[in-house]
Amino acid sequence: MKYILFSVFFVFSFFCFSQITINVIDFDTNLPISGAKIYLHTNNLLLGISDAKGTILLETEKMENETVFVEAAKYMPKYEIINEDYYTIYLESKEQYKKKSSDAESIIFQMIKKEKINNPHALENYQYTSYTKFEIDADSSSFHYIETPKKKREIINNQIKTILPYSMFFIAERAMIHKYDKKLGEKNIIEANNVSGIKKPIYEALAKALMMNELPDFLEEENLKFYRFKKVDSLEINHRKTYKVVFYLKKQYNSIAASNGTLFVDAESYALVRYIGTIKDNLTYFYKIEREPHYGIWFTHSEYTKIFFPITRILNKNNPGAHSWATISTVYSKFKTMVSFTKKEFFGYNYETEKDFWDNDKKLSLYRNPILTRRELNTYLTIDSLSQKYKLIKKIQFFSPILNGEVKVGKINFDLFNSVRFNDFEGLRFQFGGRTNYDFSKDFSVRSFAAWATKDQQMKFGGGIDFFVNKINNGKLCLFAESDVNAAGKNRFREYGAIENIRDQTNNLSNNIYYRHEKGTLEYQQDFFDIFTAAIVADYQKQKPVFNYSYKGNPTYTKYDQFATSLRIKFTPFVKYMKTPIDKIAIEDNLPYFFFNYTRSWNAFSSDFEYNKIDLTSFLKWENSLGNTKITANAGYISGKTTLLNLYEGFGVVKNGSSVWGRFELKGYNTFETIHPGSFFASQYTAFFLSHTFKDLRVFGHKYLYITIVYNGMIGNLEHRELHSEHKFSVPEKYYQEVGIEFNKLISIFGIGAYYRLGTYHTGNFDNNLYLKLTYTLFK
Repeated sequence: MKYILFSVFFVFSFFCFSQITINVIDFDTNLPISGAKIYLHTNNLLLGISDAKGTILLETEKMENETVFVEAAKYMPKYEIINEDYYTIYLESKEQYKKKSSDAESIIFQMIKKEKINNPHALENYQYTSYTKFEIDADSSSFHYIETPKKKREIINNQIKTILPYSMFFIAERAMIHKYDKKLGEKNIIEANNVSGIKKPIYEALAKALMMNELPDFLEEENLKFYRFKKVDSLEINHRKTYKVVFYLKKQYNSIAASNGTLFVDAESYALVRYIGTIKDNLTYFYKIEREPHYGIWFTHSEYTKIFFPITRILNKNNPGAHSWATISTVYSKFKTMVSFTKKEFFGYNYETEKDFWDNDKKLSLYRNPILTRRELNTYLTIDSLSQKYKLIKKIQFFSPILNGEVKVGKINFDLFNSVRFNDFEGLRFQFGGRTNYDFSKDFSVRSFAAWATKDQQMKFGGGIDFFVNKINNGKLCLFAESDVNAAGKNRFREYGAIENIRDQTNNLSNNIYYRHEKGTLEYQQDFFDIFTAAIVADYQKQKPVFNYSYKGNPTYTKYDQFATSLRIKFTPFVKYMKTPIDKIAIEDNLPYFFFNYTRSWNAFSSDFEYNKIDLTSFLKWENSLGNTKITANAGYISGKTTLLNLYEGFGVVKNGSSVWGRFELKGYNTFETIHPGSFFASQYTAFFLSHTFKDLRVFGHKYLYITIVYNGMIGNLEHRELHSEHKFSVPEKYYQEVGIEFNKLISIFGIGAYYRLGTYHTGNFDNNLYLKLTYTLFK
């Protein structure tokens, strides 16, 4: 009887616990490594030590997609994902060999070379679906139950300890349909979306593009020199011969470069079949991408990302040893080609949402692969309950519009980024304003502001209404009236985004060349072909300079009336938008941008001016092996007579001071760092701002040096110079130029920049042309 019981127990143990064999091998010599230790990354549990043959036998539960940490004396430590097809771990000696593996490099170059013909875009058209699951979880065993909690953190610790065995921190799901046609373009439709604890759509949270059939970023020819590749095996995947190539990063070329991993490359087509990789910086990232052949093309079948981060350290500082992680897994399916698409299917934006996409569990169940576990289902119930208890939905909705410079309170979005500003004319400006949101009305939005400043001590205010018409093309009819101030020669002809608005706030810190205006505007704008936005504008304004200035030699002629109409066009060829019932959101925001404006000031309605004005602005960017280069190019042309208020000012931001440190202040955005505000004006000009940011230079540990070199140039002309008097200024008739170098993010987001004036406008000694500025890096 005992033999029967022993046999039953043995069979039970065999099915419940699988024995995993792991071989630890030297990357260069292929010799086994003895004494290598393997730890489970989630709780630092020692799983085993390799024997003289480099072998470790793990008698543990199945560990597919589990992460381990491997270390051995005289070898570089490494993180690995244990996979049922991947049990050999290669470690690299700390004394790195310089020899290359020509076989491996040849395979990688062939893979990159043939990516275009292996990519689905080589087909005339195709369609497939995707199901994405995002989860945040933690290891419950790393939380210790506190018997008599006294502090709030200890109570939170106990709640987490109680919840984790049957629930995660968070879960979200998304199902999509993807369509592509060479002639018609791309279309990505969110069919269903569910987020634990949230019952209303947070559209900003949907703005995440998938990798979808792209090679990892590090597999670009200019980056290959930073890696060591080695072909270690040939095996069969999908019944096809496949090369197995492992790689190590030998030189850190930026802060998020892939550290190590394995590539599986099809021997016949040289297509990437599988990629398993690690990025180790402040956080640890693991990636796994699987591809499958369909119709002679390799489609991505699945993507898996695991990120370890200290959420538990944030929630409970008393338990820094707790391990938490986020996983993002996507499964692609239902691939088909030779689809009969219609033009109507691709009309509108690249990304769109179905009307009933939110919290539609019935739809999601059609895409789930695999189905949700009991613990995942419990997460929805648990987090929904906690969300109601702690009013998390209101808090999330409060912060969700913050990237657009707003905070949401009920049916109103309050303006955050313009609430406090500073310039040399107004001093410290306090502004309170906002607009009604989609919860207030789906057909219109009311907006207004009121402001007061410490230096001029004048009230400014404005208000208007936007009607949402032609919603399918994001059409808006806007009425707005305001009484405010503006910097002379800096009339905006395009709408600034929230990020650009923040950057622009530094451009008038030392500027006191302002004018007051009372203005009424009527505007209609809509999108064309997704990538074009056009607006027709009519405005009437009364202007009054508040600096020492005379027009036409008449000191009493200080108030001007102007009636003008404008045509404005924005062209963003590589930006992909998602259309929502509220607005459009940029999913993939890529340069270049192009802006065009034509303004006609009419001799009507008592207007004092009659002129034509054309403005062009472009934002360009190139990436190469040395870093990235950005150019902002501006040009303007005015034909006719008008005041300095409506001409072009010379982008000056310099603070008055007799010494280099006396002129020290914050750097501007697309400005000349060696020109004083209001010192140059023109009626025709061309200016450009060129900067090159080198790839992150690793100094030591996780510390990097971020270096940018700058070159700015401008030339212009002024017609009817005799009309303007009293205010002293120059015309950039000769080429103005300056150079600079910036050392960014030396301390947190702050750095220092040095700028020097060259050429014709170089004056006096060295100190007179040198300017030091405080740089800041809030956004890339």
